[in-house]
Amino acid sequence: MQDNQQTGLIPLDLSQDYFLAREIEGLENVMLEAARNTVSEFVRSQGVSLTDTEMEAVITVQVLKELNSIDLASLLLRYKYLRKIRDGNLVTRHPG
Repeated sequence: MQDNQQTGLIPLDLSQDYFLAREIEGLENVMLEAARNTVSEFVRSQGVSLTDTEMEAVITVQVLKELNSIDLASLLLRYKYLRKIRDGNLVTRHPG
């Protein structure tokens, strides 16, 4: 990993929980691989030739498109747990 002073990047702690952080990292890898497969299949089926730079750009945009499905899944899970909190009156039973 490069020094943050070299890259200018701010470290992002995706999760305080090690296992959740690993799962999020795994999800990123799955999304990237899915985007690569989608783009490769499109390029192959259309007989298109892309430079490495163009391929990187197209894959990056494809990852962003595919993340929309993750956003929807996240919203549905949030709804599920908010409803569980409401239906079970869990706010009043929470010790904090």
